[in-house]
Amino acid sequence: MIRNVVFDLGQVLFKFTPKHYLEKEFSHEKRDLIYKEVFREKEWEDLSRGLINPEEAAKRISSKSSVSYEEAKKILDDRKKYIIPIKDNLKILERLGNNGYKIFLLADFHEDLLDEYLSEIPMLQQVYGKVISCKINILKSEKEMYNYFLKKYQLIPKETLLIDDSSKNISNADYFGIKGIVLKKPEDLFKELEKLEIL
Repeated sequence: MIRNVVFDLGQVLFKFTPKHYLEKEFSHEKRDLIYKEVFREKEWEDLSRGLINPEEAAKRISSKSSVSYEEAKKILDDRKKYIIPIKDNLKILERLGNNGYKIFLLADFHEDLLDEYLSEIPMLQQVYGKVISCKINILKSEKEMYNYFLKKYQLIPKETLLIDDSSKNISNADYFGIKGIVLKKPEDLFKELEKLEIL
């Protein structure tokens, strides 16, 4: 029986749409290169690990790529334009909590942005527990994060369900006996939980 429901943030509770953002803000010639040099490089990962702040990331990105400091700073300052809360899915958290499930967050996220959203979204403050990459310097691509999470909250893996958009993360969770749903589209969350008779 599932007693604990664990949510990823990106593409589960928040839309992550950097390509759409870049289409609006930058010329066609620069978009693909900017995407690669900002979102696919170590600086983005280090932000998620909590090792650097956005100012340091912008400086590092501009020092080694064709993206200027001003461009990198703007993209990082604009994260709320492409990391956007999904209101319907956040309501599902509240409903599950009201139905007696323990709700958790397990995610890769930037520290400054996490703190802002935690202060702005009451439902995120009410979860039973959370393990976020920036607070422990470990990413969800690493099995250690799942072990840390289970031990921190003394959870029974077979009673725990993780909802994540990454099959690799679900595989890492499965290694420890945590059940998982690979959420291919954020709007499918209700349907997937209904299939498991959790809603």
